[in-house]
Amino acid sequence: MVLVEGYVVGFGAGNGFQTGLPTEYLALQSLVLHCLHEVVWMLLNAMADIALISLVLTIASQFIQEKFMKKEEMKRHQETMKANQKRMQELMKRTDEKSKNELDALQKEMMEGMQKMLSGSTKVMMASFVVFVPALWALSAWYEKAIISLPIPLPWLKEGFDLFSIGTWGVQVYSQTNWFGWYFVSYLAIMVIMNLTKDAWKKLILRKNEQGVVNG
Repeated sequence: MVLVEGYVVGFGAGNGFQTGLPTEYLALQSLVLHCLHEVVWMLLNAMADIALISLVLTIASQFIQEKFMKKEEMKRHQETMKANQKRMQELMKRTDEKSKNELDALQKEMMEGMQKMLSGSTKVMMASFVVFVPALWALSAWYEKAIISLPIPLPWLKEGFDLFSIGTWGVQVYSQTNWFGWYFVSYLAIMVIMNLTKDAWKKLILRKNEQGVVNG
């Protein structure tokens, strides 16, 4: 293939020379294909990158919660507070000194428990702020204009939704979303998978322990 006066000329299969398209057209075609390739590559990267960052943030969120506000400990605190509230209601109906002292002790214990829970919640909020705000800011800066095709159409709030205007309320099915929509979907999906995995693992450990007790 050779260049002759701005045209691409080459040898045909059996008919000698063949004159192709102008080199300007071929250059433009090459540029368009290159741009399309870059756009597809960018969108694929955006989809994978956001999902990966969402995974990292989900793991970080789980770590922060386990570090400053363990679910099992929180559950025990809530059960204790519920039992204490029931006992306090009974003690309030009594007037003897012993009941008053017990009531004061339970109130003090309730206050300490509430302060501990509040402290844990504050630490979780502050740590999450430090981790999530820079990450979400970076995602918005990198993928502000990215339009991502969803793996499956998903329902979301109707376009133009306004909380203070009932006429705009509704649900609409979307097949595309922006960076935040894909981050939100990825985050929820990863959270569900992680929670199901943790529950299945706990059940497996419990079953093994029960089998060990029976065999023992």
